[in-house]
Amino acid sequence: MEQEEQNIDYAKPVRPPRALFSRVMSRIKTEKQLAAAWRRAVYLSIALGASAAAFTSAIIVLQGALFGSELVRVLSLVFSDPATILVDWQDFSMFFLESLPVMSIVLFLAALFALLASLKYMAKNIAIVRSWQIVNSK
Repeated sequence: MEQEEQNIDYAKPVRPPRALFSRVMSRIKTEKQLAAAWRRAVYLSIALGASAAAFTSAIIVLQGALFGSELVRVLSLVFSDPATILVDWQDFSMFFLESLPVMSIVLFLAALFALLASLKYMAKNIAIVRSWQIVNSK
């Protein structure tokens, strides 16, 4: 009995494989990156929703400004009497530019740019998350 206790006391400790520490640290780093990607996905989803709402509002504002301006009558003149426009093209172009709702167009383009940028970053982030999920599922 005493002999068995002696053997147990002097047994060699089990050593983990050499690559275990690096694999564990690599997995922890990957999980941190995946968690950060998920956080970015949440933030980008909120940004995408906000930019989609801004884009919808910008479309409504632009539509109201276009119908409120003289632009519809100017464009109807293009189709009804193009000879007059060709004769007085400088005056017509100046009147056309003056009747454009510039601020509404700028607002629309800014909202469009924000929506497209949100979509771009969201698609990129989803691709990163999906690739990590496919690699980690194996």
